[in-house]
Amino acid sequence: MGYTLEFKEQVIKEFKSGKTITELSDKYGIAPSTVFFWNKYFENDNRYTKYPHGDTLTCTELTTKVRALTKETKELKELISKLEKRIAELESIKSRISSLIQK
Repeated sequence: MGYTLEFKEQVIKEFKSGKTITELSDKYGIAPSTVFFWNKYFENDNRYTKYPHGDTLTCTELTTKVRALTKETKELKELISKLEKRIAELESIKSRISSLIQK
């Protein structure tokens, strides 16, 4: 079963406020190992991962970055498609000009 980021953050917030893994496991019907796993990944003040240069980002910040990069990728693909069409048009024009010059 997939859990939302908000749900995971809520469980870990309760864990950090003093509830035990067993209490949370029973309360939410999730395996104790799942709570342990989530806590491991939300260590360092709810920070999820580190960039090689040392910056840390929350899951929410990572999600925002992924969405922005996905949008940028889509825009770049659209631009590439337009450029490819324009290149084909220019090659066609070049071919017509070459044939006119040869006459």
